[in-house]
Amino acid sequence: MLGELLTILSAVIWAFSSVFYKAGLKEMKPTTVNTIRPIVALIFLFGVLIITGNFEEIFELTARDLLYIVLATLFGLVIGDLLYMFSLRAVGIARAYPISNTYPLFTIFLATLFIGEIISFKVIFGSILIIVAIFLISEKNFDLDIRRGVLSAIGASFFWGASMTAMKLAMSSVSPLVFSTVRMGIFASFLLIYTMKYEKIEFLKINKSWILVAIGGILDLGVGILLFLEALRYIDVSRAAPLNGTAPIFAIILAVILTNEKISMRIILGVILSFIGVLIIL
Repeated sequence: MLGELLTILSAVIWAFSSVFYKAGLKEMKPTTVNTIRPIVALIFLFGVLIITGNFEEIFELTARDLLYIVLATLFGLVIGDLLYMFSLRAVGIARAYPISNTYPLFTIFLATLFIGEIISFKVIFGSILIIVAIFLISEKNFDLDIRRGVLSAIGASFFWGASMTAMKLAMSSVSPLVFSTVRMGIFASFLLIYTMKYEKIEFLKINKSWILVAIGGILDLGVGILLFLEALRYIDVSRAAPLNGTAPIFAIILAVILTNEKISMRIILGVILSFIGVLIIL
């Protein structure tokens, strides 16, 4: 039960981080925000690594460990996120958001294929309910046009699922803290090179928006990912992925509470279905 609780807690934290990102995006470019997140998270993770005395574990990583870390970074933070951005630009959030968040189904398939996890019917059924809930909380004029944007969203979903599978494989021999630190170091390095070349002035201008994004980055890529990786040490990724997929539902709830957004019957039904899905999986 500990693994399931950690997974849901990571989903809540990821949802909460979106509140800080939204506030920061009012005055900053998305590309700058996307660079601040991993860099601040890397500093946070590196500090925790030193305080806990686990820094030497980095030098004990095997070629296999590094392969899984690189694959998880490439699949999730590079290819998956890039395809998601393409889909957002092509078809908008109403289509891209729910389609890309079908990644639990891809995770279940890949975990069965590459890890040999045995998937129960209740996990599949609970996952489907959560995905249906995500569609419900999206804009009501959603339609599935077969076009490049939709295919990009499906691609993002697949690679996010592949990233989670690689994470699970790495957790057999790498601690969550070491995995997160190395993974964030790889990702932050690439983004920092781009930002310092093209958006150096905005990146170095530390103001209220910068601080809000930094807090979101620590919660999202620091605390949240650590909790999720720790959960993978206790439960199968095929169970963790759909539970983690409730993050959009929590984001909606937080938006309603913190910003007084209106609640429609679609949102209420979506939240109910999501929690039923979670209960079934648990």
